Order: sequence, then structure tokens, then C-alpha cells
Amino acid sequence: MRAGGILRSMDQVRRRGHPMGRYGGEEFIVLLPGTGLPGAINCAERIRELTEKRTFVNDIKVTVSVGVAQYRAGEEIKETIQRADEALYQAKALGRNQVCAEPRFDKPQGLDTHSETVLTGRQKRLST
Repeated sequence: MRAGGILRSMDQVRRRGHPMGRYGGEEFIVLLPGTGLPGAINCAERIRELTEKRTFVNDIKVTVSVGVAQYRAGEEIKETIQRADEALYQAKALGRNQVCAEPRFDKPQGLDTHSETVLTGRQKRLST
């Protein structure tokens, strides 16, 4: 399946300058600099809704499951992506076509003031 429809949904929602793209076979990623967890969850939900409403080639419907995680000061970005990926697998385990965020942590001082939030998503083709 071509990724164009998913990327168009992502592009409609993200702000200019927020990097996005394919991150592996069926996974996509969006970095949301300066966006907190609530804003990222809202963005992810809009991507999910837009994708669900699209009809792809041959009337195929596609859904996405999305995992959201927030960058913590001092960590490597791969750790943030790992947490987003874990949230993604939680979304899939709960029935797919939904958004799950990493659990909030109780250490506000651990957040970077210039936080970045990461979304990872996986597409799933539905029957026609």
C-alpha cells in the first residue's frame, strides 16, 4: 500500500516545520517541537480521524493506531521513540484505530522547557 494518504493526513494536521515521515515498513513518525503531551494527543487523534475518513485506491479503508510520548530532558531521542512505540503497541492491543499516550510521570522538572513530543503510528488495511 502506498503511504501517500497517511502522509497527507499527517501533513494536514502538523504545523509547518514539524518533521514527519516513514519510520520503518508500516510506521510513521512526527516530531512536534514545543508541543506538550495534550496537544500531541489532540494532533494524533486528528490524524487518526482524517485517515479513517479517507478512501484509498480500490475503495480500501485504512486505520491507524498511534503512540505518543514526550521527550524528557537529557534522554536520547531513541528513548522517546521507544516509549512512543510502546504506547503504539498498547493502542493496537486495545483494539487498534486509537491513540494511546505514555503514562504521565510525576517529575515536572524532568521535562525540557523546549519539549518535543513524538508520535509513532502504524497503518492497517481494512477489508473493502
